Amino acid sequence: MAKKPNYTPVIVFAVLATATAGAGWWLLKGGGPDKATPTAATAVPALPDATLQFAGANVTEAHYLDAASVRRSGTLAQTIVLVVGKTSTAIAHQYALVAKRETLDCAGHTISDEMAGEYDATGKLKNNEILAGSVGRSIESGDFEAQLVCDNKPAIAWRAASGWRAAQREVQTPPDDIAATAEANPKDADAWASLCRAGARGHWRAKAPKDCDHAVRLRPDDAANRLNRAYLNLAIGHNPAAASDFRAILAKTPDHPAALFGQSLIEAIAKNLAASKRDRDRALALDPKLPDWVTLNFRILISDPYSTP
Repeated sequence: MAKKPNYTPVIVFAVLATATAGAGWWLLKGGGPDKATPTAATAVPALPDATLQFAGANVTEAHYLDAASVRRSGTLAQTIVLVVGKTSTAIAHQYALVAKRETLDCAGHTISDEMAGEYDATGKLKNNEILAGSVGRSIESGDFEAQLVCDNKPAIAWRAASGWRAAQREVQTPPDDIAATAEANPKDADAWASLCRAGARGHWRAKAPKDCDHAVRLRPDDAANRLNRAYLNLAIGHNPAAASDFRAILAKTPDHPAALFGQSLIEAIAKNLAASKRDRDRALALDPKLPDWVTLNFRILISDPYSTP
């Protein structure tokens, strides 16, 4: 008889270490997206506050696509892309964020009319430049947005961000003074969300659970805040509190992979293996790379059998 796989995870909790841009919009001829002929605009693109689709990431930066900005004409597509550095100076060793307006030629596999606004971590414009002229350059593997726009690769819905600040919190290492900034501004929801995110993802301080409590109070419907608080509580053994946040996320978004996976870990710890396997399988079917994301972001190591469908 074949041996049944062991679905019980070995979980190691590592010690937590120390929108559209108004005047900058494209000039479109023809009156509608289907008949529009994209032409370059010269205004510097603003940091987008629209819902942003996660497009992909490498070791230094992540790309988000403003899907609502996409305008198509034949094989051409114009869009706005947000690039978030993993640190506040990761982009060109100077910038934290870049907003790019670009034209993709999906048939010719080129990018042209690529205007970039380069910003610091506070969102202040520091520089602007044309990265590709009318002739353009070849689309490269790091142009993750082209996979969404040209290749019709589906976006990972649960990783979408509500504006550039949310994308920045998700990707960028927070500044060293984020605790002081938040405590000096008790109603600054962005600062407290950043502080909670920092505590959940390795920048530990004794007040970290209360930091997340305050962040959730300021924005109770923000799934990212609840997810950070849930995984932080899971990492420090506060399983009932973690389970409550996972349930709250799933009540609004039943197919939220990261919440399903977190819930499955709690069920496994409680020896409810049938429920754990069910939720884990659902999570991995929705996002097979989820265990790597959990390990990378929350320092929670998952055994190989539990990471594989």
